Amino acid sequence: MSGPDGASEPSPASADSPRGAADSRSPAGESSPPGAPSPARERRVIAAQPRQVDARAQDAPGAGVSPPGAASPPPPGTASTPPAASPPGAAPRGADAALAAAPTEGWLTEAQARRLFVAASRPRPRGAVVEIGSFRARSTVVLALAAGEVVAIDPHAGSDRGPQEITADAVRGDADHEAFTANLAAAGVADRVRHVRRFSSDAHGDVPGPLSLLFVDGAHRFGPARADLVDWGARVAPGGTMLVHDSFSSIGVTLALLTTCASTGDWRYVGRSGSLAEYERRSAPRLRELARHLAELPYFARNVAIKVLIVAGRRRWAERLGLDPAAPWPY
Repeated sequence: MSGPDGASEPSPASADSPRGAADSRSPAGESSPPGAPSPARERRVIAAQPRQVDARAQDAPGAGVSPPGAASPPPPGTASTPPAASPPGAAPRGADAALAAAPTEGWLTEAQARRLFVAASRPRPRGAVVEIGSFRARSTVVLALAAGEVVAIDPHAGSDRGPQEITADAVRGDADHEAFTANLAAAGVADRVRHVRRFSSDAHGDVPGPLSLLFVDGAHRFGPARADLVDWGARVAPGGTMLVHDSFSSIGVTLALLTTCASTGDWRYVGRSGSLAEYERRSAPRLRELARHLAELPYFARNVAIKVLIVAGRRRWAERLGLDPAAPWPY
C-alpha cells in the first residue's frame, strides 16, 4: 500500500510482497522470487488479467447498488458528472484512453485499472480523490483522467516498493520521483495531480476535508496497512469509495482488512478485480460482510501458496495453481 511500524507479517513473510511506499518505518527483509524479474528493473509490466468478483449481485433487489460501470443515482451533495452511457457492466469509453496514456511501470493490471477508472468516473460525494502509493504514476494517470483531480501521496523514499525493497534508498526513490513526474507530463495530467511527498501517516494535514474516493496501495505490513485503512478510511464520506490493492494476496493487507472492513459494519464489500478490492462507505450487516471476506480466503491461500512456490524456485508449480506465465507475481 504507497504508508510502517516494526511489525512483520506472519509466516511466510518472504512470500508477501509490499508495493508502493507511503510509509516505511521498519525494515523487514523479504526474498526476491527466483526466476522473477530483478527488483532493480526500471520497467514492470503486468500482463495477467485476474478474474473479477462482484458482491453487488449478492444484494437483495432494491438495495440501490449498481454493478461496476453502471450509472447509479447520485447521492446528496454529489460533485461529479456521470460518464457517458456505456454497455451494462462495461467501463466508460474513456477507460481505453486512460489505459493507453498510463505508463506500463507498476503492478496494476488492465482489469484493475478499469475498475479504478469506473469508480473514479461515476457520481460520488463531495470530497477529494486521494491515492496512497503512486510509484511511477500508472494508477495516478488513470485516476486523474477519470476524476479530473487527484492528490497523490507517496514519499518516493525508495522503500516499500517491491521484494527486497523495504528499506529506504534515496537514489532509488529519486529515480521513482523523476519517472513519476515525467509520466504525468507525458500523459498530459500534470496539472491535475497534486503530489504530497510524505509518508501517508504524516500527510493528513495536506488534505483538507472529506474524501470521495480513496485508493490504497502503500506499505503492505499489517501495522501501516491497518493505519491507512483506519485513519484515511475514516475520512471517506458516506457513499464514498475505497479501493485496496493486494487484498487477499498480501498477508499484512488481508489481516488489516479482516480486522477493519470485515468487522466494523462501516464498509460494504463490493467485489474485486484480482487483488484490487472495492468498498463502499455505508452501514452493512457485520455478519454478512464477515462472510463475504471469509469467502475470499481460498483465493488468499492460493496466492500465498503461489508466492511460496515462486520463492522456492518452483515457478512451474505456481503456474499450475493459476499464476499467469507472463506475471512475475500474483496480483
